[in-house]
Amino acid sequence: MGKANLAEGELVEATKVAPGEVEPRMMLGDLYVSLKRMEDAEKQYLRGLEIDPKRIATYLHLGDFYLLWGKTEKAVETYAKATEVESKNISARVKLAELFLSQNQLDKASETIGKILEINPKSHEGTLLKGRLLIAKKEYNEAVGLFQSYLKENPKSSMAHYALGLAHLGNRDIQQAKAAFAEAVKLNPNWKEARIRLAEVHLGTGSFDPAIEEAQEVLKREPKSFQAYLILGNAHFFKRDLQKAAKAFDELIQIAPENPVGYFQKGRVLLVQQREKEALALLERALSLQPNFLDALALVAGIYLNQKEKKKAIERVETQIKASPQNPFFYNLLGRLHEANQDVKAAEASYKKAIDLNPNIAGFYISLGSFYSRQNMAEKAIEEYGLAVEKDPNSVAAHMGLGVLYDLQKRYDKAKEHYQRALKINSRFAPAANNLAYLYAERGENIDEALALAQSAKEQFPDDPHISDTLGWVYYKKNVFGRAIVYLREANEKIQNNATMRYHLGMAYYKNGENDNARRELKKALELDPKFPGAEEAKEVLSKLR
Repeated sequence: MGKANLAEGELVEATKVAPGEVEPRMMLGDLYVSLKRMEDAEKQYLRGLEIDPKRIATYLHLGDFYLLWGKTEKAVETYAKATEVESKNISARVKLAELFLSQNQLDKASETIGKILEINPKSHEGTLLKGRLLIAKKEYNEAVGLFQSYLKENPKSSMAHYALGLAHLGNRDIQQAKAAFAEAVKLNPNWKEARIRLAEVHLGTGSFDPAIEEAQEVLKREPKSFQAYLILGNAHFFKRDLQKAAKAFDELIQIAPENPVGYFQKGRVLLVQQREKEALALLERALSLQPNFLDALALVAGIYLNQKEKKKAIERVETQIKASPQNPFFYNLLGRLHEANQDVKAAEASYKKAIDLNPNIAGFYISLGSFYSRQNMAEKAIEEYGLAVEKDPNSVAAHMGLGVLYDLQKRYDKAKEHYQRALKINSRFAPAANNLAYLYAERGENIDEALALAQSAKEQFPDDPHISDTLGWVYYKKNVFGRAIVYLREANEKIQNNATMRYHLGMAYYKNGENDNARRELKKALELDPKFPGAEEAKEVLSKLR
């Protein structure tokens, strides 16, 4: 404190020696900020403006100070004054645009960015901000186009490569995002945010070793990086190197003992190690730090369910609801627990309560719709999924739910529409690809597209017997019977008591001239279910084979 007093004394003296100079005032203000004497700092910065009311750097410094102090409105006011003092100043408008973007005030951001580009159509800051605005508006294709165009003239811009990566992420183009983030890191190896993003993409795509490498690179530069240890721990966790995962999560707890995430993550490790009592203690610690921590509460409830203590799980969630009575996610969780306990009335009430508390979350309508679907209440389920689509037209789960229900009701055009919409949102969504391929095959339409869809699903889930059955049936419809048999046999080896699957294999054998095999499979199909779809054709073929 003695050195601070000495520095203050020297700077105060400097303001007296040169009362008309701005710089000593700014330095004294900065000293006060370092001492957390914010009111004193503000006085010095304002005095600097009085001395030179046209000095733009002082306005920018004061605006940044207000942001640091948490006084956002004053920051906006200060940056705006700078633009009044110098009408064509870009720096202050860049600060304003960044602030508006951070607050999701997109109209104000758009207006400010437009003014920047009006002043200088080739402004690097303005162009990059425009791209960020497009990302914020979820106009990802436009953002990709803008950044790619910018990078043709500015290929060494690490910021543009990073922003391009974000735009690709928005488009779910993971490989392109990975390449963009990697280029940003290559151009600026010390940029922590770019490395963290690249590590997260590696983690999300199952490339755990590269994720570990990037996290370690961040830790070389910032040894107490919370995000880096979080990625490191998760990568080791997914590699099932639980000792290293636990060590990384212990670091999280040490770095931020009041942050619930470290306790939660360490609790997950302990659960895998079947140390439920220790895990429960850490998860409860996480909840004590953050009463709205849904994932921690869900794991606590899961522990009780695993111990066959359904009532205890319900009571624990109800207790947490008393601490956070307005948390709709807790009611949604409670609905699942009541359903597991076969209390249908209480489950429905809980799912509905979640919607009442926040009617704008599509996921709550999906939960209620799925509940109705499991209760064989198809029309109610369709209604809830429809409401989910209204809230979020890009909800893959809602479109998939509608597709399945319409499929079961034999309303095939409706089913096809929603499978297609799900695939338009996520072209790699295997369940929709599989179901649409099967629907096409059954109806004898778009067989080439059906094959592409089934192959895409198979590529993602090579061991799924239902997808193998679909792919085999598509080949059957294309009259490629030998190939069909390969996949249909694979499906039946994994699921041996499905009448439709046995029928598919039997028909492929029949068309391939393998009559004994055909007879065996078709007989088995009819034994399993004499009324399955296709039963009549199976009987006709069997009568021909006698």
